[in-house]
Amino acid sequence: HSALPRRTAIAGVVALSLAAAALIVPAGVRALIADDDLYASIRAHGRGDQAAAVRAASEARRLVPNQSLYAAQAGSLDLELDGNGNPGPGPDWAAGAEAYRAAVQAGTDNPRLYFYLALSEQKLGQFQQATDDARAGLSLNPGDPGLSALLGQLLAQTSH
Repeated sequence: HSALPRRTAIAGVVALSLAAAALIVPAGVRALIADDDLYASIRAHGRGDQAAAVRAASEARRLVPNQSLYAAQAGSLDLELDGNGNPGPGPDWAAGAEAYRAAVQAGTDNPRLYFYLALSEQKLGQFQQATDDARAGLSLNPGDPGLSALLGQLLAQTSH
C-alpha cells in the first residue's frame, strides 16, 4: 500500500535529477568547447592567422557569453595587440571597446581590461566614459603606470 507512493516519489526524484543534469551538462560541455576555442584562437594568433583567431574567439564568446576571458581575447584581437600589449597598425577601436566592455561587465579584477577599454573609448572620443573606466581600473590597482598615464591624458583632454 505504501510502496506505490514511495516508488512514485523515487521516480519523481530520479526524473528531476535527470532533468537537472540535462541542464547542467550542456553548460559544462559548452564551457569545455569554449575553452578549446579560446586555445585555438591563441594558437591561430600565434601563427599569424588572424581570421581563424577571430573566428575561434567569436565562437567561444557565443558559447559562453558571460565569460570575461573570452571577451578579453576578442578585444585583444580587435586591437591587434602584439606580444607587448601594444595595439597594431589597424585596430578596430569600436569592436575592441565592445569586447572589453563585455569583459568588464562579466566581472573581472584585471585592471588591464579596464586599460584597453578606456584606451578604446579614448580613441573613439568617448572621453568621460574612458575617464570613468580608467578610474575603475585604478581602483583595482592604484599604482598601475599605464592606467595612471592614460588617466592623465584623459584629464588633460577633457580640461580644454
